[in-house]
Amino acid sequence: DIRLRPIVQPLEVLTGDEEFLRVSVVICALGTTIKKAGSREEFQRIDHDLPEMVFRMCRAAGAHHAMLVSSMGVSPTSTVFYAKVKAALEASVVALGFPQVTIVRPSLLLGDRKEFRLGERLGAFFMRSLSAIVPRRYRAVESNRVAAYLAAKVNAADQGIHIAENEALLGTPL
Repeated sequence: DIRLRPIVQPLEVLTGDEEFLRVSVVICALGTTIKKAGSREEFQRIDHDLPEMVFRMCRAAGAHHAMLVSSMGVSPTSTVFYAKVKAALEASVVALGFPQVTIVRPSLLLGDRKEFRLGERLGAFFMRSLSAIVPRRYRAVESNRVAAYLAAKVNAADQGIHIAENEALLGTPL
């Protein structure tokens, strides 16, 4: 039985005692761009610190399954700041000791956005136009496929750490 209850509240004011943090599964798809965040420090806060805090609070409240939308190409030794921050969040979530962790690493995410991002629009156009020759690892993926993949894994009994790279997400039925 999957029940979703959206909570709209600034994450900075959470204490850890909130009843809505007592969940079985916690899913995080929070993320921004360095440009939109305005600085590396703010990007770090949004893409690492706040999600890590929520995962920590939910784990302390009894959550057993952490699900994270990360990114293709994450690496703690990357020269790309974005990839290093995403890798650090993955490591933080794993270190929290959830019995089950599901991490998805999509390439460029396609879908409706409230804001206009020229780089993403151009990337999406070229990815769609050239999808026949772009290796599956790098192909853009619809955000609803990522959501469908996570939804299919919510009640999976597989303990341990499971990482789904972009190729697995592309094959997810809608």
